[in-house]
Amino acid sequence: MATLLEGNARYVSGTSTATNSPEARADLVAGQSPLAAVVCCSDSRCVPEVVFDQPLGSIFTCAIAGNVVTDEVIASLDYAIDHLQIPLIVVLGHTGCGAVTAAVRGTTVSASTGALVGQINTDGVTDPDAAAVGHVAAMVVRLKAHVEVDVVGAMHDLATGVISS
Repeated sequence: MATLLEGNARYVSGTSTATNSPEARADLVAGQSPLAAVVCCSDSRCVPEVVFDQPLGSIFTCAIAGNVVTDEVIASLDYAIDHLQIPLIVVLGHTGCGAVTAAVRGTTVSASTGALVGQINTDGVTDPDAAAVGHVAAMVVRLKAHVEVDVVGAMHDLATGVISS
């Protein structure tokens, strides 16, 4: 986690160093060795490789609206644990999450989004950002019941770029 937070500090300060040169991409053809897995929202404003300032191949990413830990996400993480030996899973929520806001307000646009939003744990909290923090904690608990690696929660503040764990 320290490596990821160091990368976030570079991202926040505007001194990102991660590059994805043709040579680096060519090295990844043979395989990947990510330092962590990140379960994140599919929101385009919080891409883990960018906000943690990491090159391709460094993060095994499972992106799903509202960073919901579904059975399919667990299966993907099981692959990362078994075949890639990842030692850490980060559940990354963010401020201004549309899926969490929909869960708090009880609004959805379709049956499929309703099914996904229905899995977001808000515990009756009415502030979407506070609900997002609680939802991350609930997803960490769910993952800890299924995997045997370290699992931590973190929040990405869209306004500042800062990730807190």
